[in-house]
Amino acid sequence: PKGDDDSFARARARREMAEAERAELKLARERGELAPVSVMQAALTRVAARLAAILDAVPVQIARAAPHLTRADLDIIEQQLAAARNAAADIEVDLHEVARQPVAAE
Repeated sequence: PKGDDDSFARARARREMAEAERAELKLARERGELAPVSVMQAALTRVAARLAAILDAVPVQIARAAPHLTRADLDIIEQQLAAARNAAADIEVDLHEVARQPVAAE
């Protein structure tokens, strides 16, 4: 019957599309264009830790470079850095969602 032929053709087309998508993903992984979410999470954790260490050193570096600044001035700088760290800590990144979005051209 005609309905069975249409159903079979749709199923075959879905299968072929899935196979093509799997092949594209495999190729992208081989080219280094894709990474597992766990790898990206580990990388972001390392970046965040390094950035935190850099920000922690800023007040001391400023105090050395600008000895004329008062303790109140340095407190303001520390408060702003703390606010920036807190704002960054509140950012929630869904790597699965990010992975589905197109990458902007550089």
